[in-house]
Amino acid sequence: MFYLLASILTFIFIIFFSYLSPFFKLLDIPNTRKLHKGSVPLVGGISIYFSILITSFLIDLNYSLLVIILSAGIILVLGVLDDAFELGIVIRLISQLIAGLVVVGAGISIVDVGDYYYFPPIELGILGILLTIVSVMGLTNAINFIDGIDGLCSGLVLIALITLICFIYFSGNNINISVINTLSICIVIFLLINMGVTPIRKVFLGDAGSMVLGFILSWMLIYYSHPTVRQIHPVLTLWCVPIPIFDLLGVIIRRLIRKINPFRSDRRHIHHILLDLGLTPMKVL
Repeated sequence: MFYLLASILTFIFIIFFSYLSPFFKLLDIPNTRKLHKGSVPLVGGISIYFSILITSFLIDLNYSLLVIILSAGIILVLGVLDDAFELGIVIRLISQLIAGLVVVGAGISIVDVGDYYYFPPIELGILGILLTIVSVMGLTNAINFIDGIDGLCSGLVLIALITLICFIYFSGNNINISVINTLSICIVIFLLINMGVTPIRKVFLGDAGSMVLGFILSWMLIYYSHPTVRQIHPVLTLWCVPIPIFDLLGVIIRRLIRKINPFRSDRRHIHHILLDLGLTPMKVL
C-alpha cells in the first residue's frame, strides 16, 4: 500500500512540478558542458523528496529516521534556490553542514568503526562527530558530482540502497526497512521518466535532488550501522558506494594537481572520461 502510494505520488509530483518549473527558473539549459537537447525541468529531486516525506508520516518511522527525512528538507530548499539562481558551492556546503548538525543533535553519529576478530569495537569518541560530518558532506557531494548523464546518479543511489537491503537481509536481522524500500521505489519511478521509458516529459534531479539523495543515503548507512541498531558492520557501508567515492577522490586529486578549484565543474569525472573515449551514454551507464 505504502509503495503504491509512493509511486503514484512521485508521478503526480513530477508532472505538477514540471508544469511549474519555468515559473521558478528550474530548467537545465544546454551549454558547452551539458549536451542534452532542450530545456529540462530540474524537479526530479523535489518530487522524490515530497513523495518520501508524505509517505514517511504513514510509515511507522522512529524518531531518528524522521529527523533524517525532515533535515533533508533544509538541503532541498537551499538546493532549489541554487538551481534557480546559481548561488554557488558555499551555500550548498552550509546547507549540508546545518542539516548534518541537526541530525547529529538528534543523537545519530558514527560512534565506532566496528569490531575486527580479536579486537573490540574501536570507539571514536568526540572524533566520531567530526568523522560523521565529513563523511556525510563527502558522500553528499560525491553523489552530486557524479550526476552527469541520464540515470547515473539516481542509478548509483538505487544500487547503494539495494545493496544495503541485501546486507541487512543476509545478516539475518528482522528490522523495518520500509523507508529504504519506499525511497527505492520513488527512485525507480524517476528513472523510468528520466530515461524516457514513459510518455511523461523528461526531468532531471537537479543539484537539489542529487544532494538530497546523497544526504539521505549517507544517514541511512550511518543509522543502520549504528551500535544501537547495528544491522550491518560499519565497514560494509563503504561497499555500498564505492564508485561515487572513488570518483570524488579522483576528481579532487586531478584538479588539485592542476591547481584548479576542486569544486569547479569540469569534464574530469569518470563518466566524462568514458564518453570522451567514444562510449555512448547508455554504455557508460
